[in-house]
Amino acid sequence: MALVCSASAKNPSQNDSHIVLIRGLLREIAVNKVPLPRGSKGVRVDSQGKLDKADADSQLSANGLAIKPGMPVEISKMTFKSKEIVFELNGGGKKKSKWYQHLEVGVGVDTVPISQAPPVMSYGSSVTLVFPDKVPPVER
Repeated sequence: MALVCSASAKNPSQNDSHIVLIRGLLREIAVNKVPLPRGSKGVRVDSQGKLDKADADSQLSANGLAIKPGMPVEISKMTFKSKEIVFELNGGGKKKSKWYQHLEVGVGVDTVPISQAPPVMSYGSSVTLVFPDKVPPVER
């Protein structure tokens, strides 16, 4: 799995903070407390831990429920941006497909897809932790 870090080599303390977070939280399992929506946006939480309830409800009504309260979730990916950290839970809310699922083979105008598997729905979500200025460094 690829991790996306926006830190530059000029600021090693930011790189260290990212590594500390990745080592400490990646693949951790927790119990979900709020309903999480499907889709790539997920829910947003500010630096004080307050959930943006209006946005979460609109995402739930638009995309449907991905993770019920009380279900276990696993942090599967962390993405670092300048003012936020995005945690993908249970594989994230985006539907993923392999390159070979788009291939078709045939003669003339009749073609048949190579992969006969039906598309897989995504069952994960994401939580975006938003900071007012920039992501602060993590103390060890």
